[in-house]
Amino acid sequence: KLPDVLFNRLEATAIRVYPELARLRELLRRHLDGALALQLSGSGGCFFAVYGSRQEAVGAQEHLRRAAPELRTFVCSPESVVDQTQRQD
Repeated sequence: KLPDVLFNRLEATAIRVYPELARLRELLRRHLDGALALQLSGSGGCFFAVYGSRQEAVGAQEHLRRAAPELRTFVCSPESVVDQTQRQD
C-alpha cells in the first residue's frame, strides 16, 4: 500500500512547531475522499494527496475548493525519469 511506503521524518517536528498543520491535515482528511495517500511535504511547505486518476484528483480539488476556499490547490501529474530521458526538445 502506498501509505506504508511514504514517510516524512520531519512531519512530527513540523506539527509540534506549527500545530495548525495538524488541524489542516485533519481538514484535508475529511474532504479528500478517495485519496490513496495524504502526506506533508518536507518541513511543512505543503500537503499532497495521491489519486488513482486525474479525474479523481480534479473531483477532490473541486470538493476541497468548495469546503475550504481559502486554500490554494493544484492538480499535478508525475513525469517519470524515463519520460524525461526520452524527450527530444
